[in-house]
Amino acid sequence: MSRAIPNRRTITVIAWSAFGVVAVALVAVAAAVGVGAFIAQKELRAAVPLVATLQDDFAADDRTQLSASVHELQQHASTARGAVDTWLWQAAEQAPFIGSTLHAVRQTAVAVDDLAEGVLPVLSDMDPSLLRPQGGTFDLAALSQLAEPVSTAAAASGAAADALADVDPSGTPGALRGPLTQLSQVVAALHPALTRADQIMPQLPSMMGQDGPQYYLLLVQNNAEARGTGGI
Repeated sequence: MSRAIPNRRTITVIAWSAFGVVAVALVAVAAAVGVGAFIAQKELRAAVPLVATLQDDFAADDRTQLSASVHELQQHASTARGAVDTWLWQAAEQAPFIGSTLHAVRQTAVAVDDLAEGVLPVLSDMDPSLLRPQGGTFDLAALSQLAEPVSTAAAASGAAADALADVDPSGTPGALRGPLTQLSQVVAALHPALTRADQIMPQLPSMMGQDGPQYYLLLVQNNAEARGTGGI
């Protein structure tokens, strides 16, 4: 029994059909990435001034405004992350020329979302008055309760810093470079501070006399002498 051999026209139709399917898939991926890029850059740009607002809110100890600012940043960060933290976007990161920029945008969105969800709510719930003496003394029992939330915030800031570990905003297009750089700098500054706080908070109550009187010798050196530490 003879086998039917596809003629040239059939082969051509199959080839063009396959090409059409691939072309449609590529167009769909490009469209999805393009929409995601538009949403992400819009939301990350909106997050930049909010960071400065949050710093002012923390300094003013305005709890109502602080809560509102944190909530607003969470919305922008969540929307940006949802637009780019997808398998399609990660596949597009393998493309030449634009892959590194797509990677920088996605990782920055992830880092800002980690910051907004895991760090800022914890810090905004902390009572800053516990860090100030009342009547010349600290409430050491209340102060000791800060160790756990500080540890939680430090862990979240570590995740945000890890997300930006291999990101170089200087290689991104000019329209993105500013926002990505500013947001990366916030994470880079916050993580070491929270790490140090996480290290010292468990020991702080004891250092301040919770377990008994503590005595410290404080030495101050200035530049009034050519050799302030002595010697010839």
